[in-house]
This record gives sequence, C-alpha cells and structure tokens, in this order.
Amino acid sequence: MNTNSNLDPDLVLLIGRLEGKLDALISQSHRQANMIMELEGRINKLEAYKGWLAGVASVVSIAASWIFSKII
Repeated sequence: MNTNSNLDPDLVLLIGRLEGKLDALISQSHRQANMIMELEGRINKLEAYKGWLAGVASVVSIAASWIFSKII
C-alpha cells in the first residue's frame, strides 16, 4: 500500500527540511562532543604539569631553606 500519494507535497517538503536540520544538529553535537573530549585531555595535561611544577617548587624551596640555614 502506497501512502505517499495521499500526503501533501508541502508537508513532505517540510518534513524533509526538519530531517535535514535534525541531521545537522546531530552532526554539530558530535563535533562539539569531540572538541570537549580534546579540551578535557588538554586540561588534564595542564593540571598534571601544574602538580609536577608545584612539587618541584616545594623541593627547591626546601633545599634553599636548608642551604640558607647552614650558611647563616
């Protein structure tokens, strides 16, 4: 049974447009999800570097404090 012959051509056109827009939104959503995952990876690297740098700064400050206490 062919039900397409009973549909209004304008309605079919509007449904096609909606489907196209929905596909575009889905595609954009996937691109944004990929970008968010990439940015999360970059943030994790920066946070790890920040922790490492804070550790190095702590060791340097402890060493400098110890050296100055021996000198003075």
